[in-house]
Amino acid sequence: MDVQPDEWIENNDDLMNNESGGEHEYMIMLFYIYTVIESVADTITFQKNLCEELFLKGRIRVSAEGLNVVLSGTKSNLQCYENRLLAHLNGTVTSQDLDVKYCPFRSDIPASKQLFDYLSIKKTKDLVSLEDQLGDEETNTFKPAPHLSPKEWHEALQSATSEDSIIIDARNVYESKIGYFTTPFQDGCGAPTLLTNTRRYSQLPPILKESVHHLAGKNIYMYCTGGVRCEKVSQYVQKLANSDDWIGEKPKVFQLKGGIQRYLETYGHLEADNVDDESSDQIMHKSDGNFSQSCLFQGKNFVFDQRRFDPQVGVGTVGACNMCSMPHFDYDNGHSPSENREARCCRCRILVLICSSCREKVVCAGEEFSQGKIRVFCGLNGTQCINEGNDFHFEFKRHVRIIP
Repeated sequence: MDVQPDEWIENNDDLMNNESGGEHEYMIMLFYIYTVIESVADTITFQKNLCEELFLKGRIRVSAEGLNVVLSGTKSNLQCYENRLLAHLNGTVTSQDLDVKYCPFRSDIPASKQLFDYLSIKKTKDLVSLEDQLGDEETNTFKPAPHLSPKEWHEALQSATSEDSIIIDARNVYESKIGYFTTPFQDGCGAPTLLTNTRRYSQLPPILKESVHHLAGKNIYMYCTGGVRCEKVSQYVQKLANSDDWIGEKPKVFQLKGGIQRYLETYGHLEADNVDDESSDQIMHKSDGNFSQSCLFQGKNFVFDQRRFDPQVGVGTVGACNMCSMPHFDYDNGHSPSENREARCCRCRILVLICSSCREKVVCAGEEFSQGKIRVFCGLNGTQCINEGNDFHFEFKRHVRIIP
């Protein structure tokens, strides 16, 4: 049995040194599984007892349709959790079905500050927060879209054009601001991306309804962080395509298996890797001993745990300071998200990108006003609140900018 996180913290002077690759390395476990849960109450009890035994903390959603899990702990204890869960499910689910992602900690902030400090196990109706439009019985009559492996996704985007394809980012606006997929140009025109600019996942239905003229007759390539959100959204798009709201030919819908996380494990690089000698738009990555073509994900993968973004990253920096427009990706400005020092709009409290230089001059939501500083908001130049992500406005954006 491994030591508890608190004991590990007390017995290590250098909290920045997380033993990489060893059984005592601390990691994040991320997975979801759609499977029939006969007794939600019994499953919650099992999960609670197992996590407490293995000193794992984080968030678990349990519903009649399956599990949605994100936990932190030592690598060996997380692997033990996976094995015990598979045994508990008694052969109804395989390791391939779980597709557990073991995610490394960032190296620039202490490992102790990237651990969850609580265990939340909740009974929910759905694995992800949905509106009735996404979770209704009619939507569920459609099967989730076919999954593309990272390699299949990479190859599909390389040949995609605006004439035949469109990419849908099924995440929220504050996620896509620091990273997203783009495609190579084919005859001067790559496939465009629909950045839905939502604040909550459940806001997607009206956005997609307004976008049918962009989606009709296209190959739709859909992605999110780890894959769970695309399962339901791909069903909803198929429902929409078979409704009176649809105009034109029906689309072909695909989703990225394992989401951005799995793709970057194959085509990205660890942020600590030395890539200074390579042009950021021509970084080459090793896969199965051979060099593959350059990564199609730009920037960083926003995550909903104490890291804020995963250290497996793509190419360049896509974020920019909301005040001075200088390249910037860090909502926390070098601090751990657990310190709650992130920049947020003073009115609507959405996350805002403010570079370290501008951060010294502003006051954000939750901070005491100081003479000589100005309050920052989510609108252009930080001067006003636009209630970003809540106005159901969508941006249809063609990625034509090559990250230098």
